[in-house]
Amino acid sequence: MISVITVVKDDASGLALTFESLRQQSLSDWELILVASPSKDNTLKIAESISLNDRRVNLKIQEAQGIYEAMNLGLTQVKGSYIWFMNAGDTFASSDVLEHALTTILQTGTSLVIGGYKLSSDIRGRSFRFGNKKISRLGFAFNLRMSHQSMIFQAEAFKKIGYFHLKFRLASDFDFILKYMNVNTARTTDKIYSIFRPGGAADQSIEQVHREKHISRKENFPNWIISPASSVWTYAARVKILLRKICT
Repeated sequence: MISVITVVKDDASGLALTFESLRQQSLSDWELILVASPSKDNTLKIAESISLNDRRVNLKIQEAQGIYEAMNLGLTQVKGSYIWFMNAGDTFASSDVLEHALTTILQTGTSLVIGGYKLSSDIRGRSFRFGNKKISRLGFAFNLRMSHQSMIFQAEAFKKIGYFHLKFRLASDFDFILKYMNVNTARTTDKIYSIFRPGGAADQSIEQVHREKHISRKENFPNWIISPASSVWTYAARVKILLRKICT
């Protein structure tokens, strides 16, 4: 079974969209762990309706301080062998995504499969694809585009590594994946797994994201070469952000 974890606050329409996308999956052996926070709109009403009408939905209501606290709460409820994080408002790109991801894991013997994604706001319909190949831990560390909405993890890894570290406010998923890949194999697939809705907390504080990723790289790669390389990478990313702001 695949355990899909969705956290939501103040996004009733996004939650309904995400759940409908999950409900249409060809693979029916899934559970939805829905962590909802008290909201200003009717998010809780939608969440309660979803859980009442589908026994595969496990609803937890808690005033979380941040997304990783909510995701950690979801992790305590997991019953499946595999985990997928899908934020409210994001959707699966097609009805066979879960089936494809599970098949890829079983056929290749890998522990983490990373698919491509599209941005829902991109009117040109561009996609980010990464090919069908194994990916190294170092390769992931310096890739800016991969998204956790397009990843399937083995649940057992969270018992060995631990949950998301709360000292990272916006890049704890990045930090976890680096730790995960230290003891687990990973590969990418050319298939588009998710349609990602930009504009979340990370997009609004992208410089902070880069700072946190730099700290994580230094901690996960205690190497005299990686640290300066990460510094240059982070500086280049910040310059790119500045230039983009100036041009717009």
